[in-house]
Amino acid sequence: MTVFSGIRNMRPAIARVLLISACVTIPFLGCDSLNPAFVTLLDAETANALASIDNGTGPIIVTFINNAQIEEQTLAYMLANLDGLSSIASDSIKPAVRMRLLVTYQDGTEASFQYAVGTAELVEVTDFAESVVSNVVFPCDVVQVELDPDRPIEVYIPVEIAVYELVEATGVGGAVTTEFEIRERIAPGFQALEVDDVDEDNYVTLQRNFAPGDTPAPVSPYCGSVVAFVLEGEFSVPFLTGEDDSPSYDRDDESTVAGVGGRYRFVTEIK
Repeated sequence: MTVFSGIRNMRPAIARVLLISACVTIPFLGCDSLNPAFVTLLDAETANALASIDNGTGPIIVTFINNAQIEEQTLAYMLANLDGLSSIASDSIKPAVRMRLLVTYQDGTEASFQYAVGTAELVEVTDFAESVVSNVVFPCDVVQVELDPDRPIEVYIPVEIAVYELVEATGVGGAVTTEFEIRERIAPGFQALEVDDVDEDNYVTLQRNFAPGDTPAPVSPYCGSVVAFVLEGEFSVPFLTGEDDSPSYDRDDESTVAGVGGRYRFVTEIK
């Protein structure tokens, strides 16, 4: 059984939630069919796994669907330099993303659940493949599902990124030139995805990973509903043109630094 961390004032987990993965069927729920309008949101494997659920009277299903792509140059570099991807079709490789959703029950108790989706072969964290969770089934006593405000949405950066700085150098004859010098190398790891900076008039002053309003919206589900948080967008890492053929950036280039990890938006669906 998967053990959830971050549980707040929660009754015994086994009585409140049933964890399923995209490849596990759940015929013991005694339901008849899933609302066909929702099936179009799911990949075929997940839709088949949930096909026995009655969307009219059954439990509440909350799912995280990863429709994000990988930018062309980034994907080409990953395919050429990362082990374990040769057996995977390039168009099926998905960025590894994790987030926590905060669930509020009718009695006021709350529980935080981690969702993780994406291609596990990209991730060096050994327990990622075991923690990949895209669907959770709840009994019908949930009043709200929202992004956990205490936990960021994170994407895994599977490649090392070189950080450069433009410095002045004195050449022959005292001529002053500028050149890039490497200052650090950032190892692969999870990185928080951030919302754009805005001013007091809500104009964007620095573009990051999400536009304001493009993170998961709070949802108040009803009995038998299926809630889908659908991630769209593109994973990418920067390349310092003319300086390095590997992922890299100028640390003084604020807009490039802010956009590391890609650009995304969530579409929240309830059926």
